[in-house]
Amino acid sequence: MDTSFAEYVADQVGELGEVRIKKIFSSYGLYLGETFFGIVNEGVLYLKTNPETAKKYQAVGMGPFTPSQDQVLKNYLEVPPEIIDDKDQLVAYVEEACGV
Repeated sequence: MDTSFAEYVADQVGELGEVRIKKIFSSYGLYLGETFFGIVNEGVLYLKTNPETAKKYQAVGMGPFTPSQDQVLKNYLEVPPEIIDDKDQLVAYVEEACGV
């Protein structure tokens, strides 16, 4: 499995500290220190949310991480693609995810 997208995300938010990438099943988990904040699966980034922070993801049609038709992780929502390439916005999203 290719880690290049996960490494790109880690590089984008590197100013926050060292981001560790750990293989979890068919995806990659993203950690800042001991905080598990995101999942990369098939070139898509999902960040941890709560009912309040999820609203901005849902407002632009972003859905939850669904590793199988029997499993939906409703607290991990897809990050809009335009955010991933905007380093400052992505850092803000990850800071928020780490605070959840």
